[in-house]
Amino acid sequence: MANQQLADELVFKKSWIFDPPPELFKNFEFRDLARLAVIQLRAQHAMLKAQEEAIEETIEIYSKHIK
Repeated sequence: MANQQLADELVFKKSWIFDPPPELFKNFEFRDLARLAVIQLRAQHAMLKAQEEAIEETIEIYSKHIK
């Protein structure tokens, strides 16, 4: 039972990419924190790129509809 609880606590949560809890970092070395920051920035960049593409596609669809 205790092992299952520990496993549940260690499951990576998607929300941690954008808003990691402070206790997640207390056991990491600086190099690891830097790598995590890079991963976080890449995830944010991918999210912004997807939003940008969706906006461009929406504009294209609406502009064809308006013509």
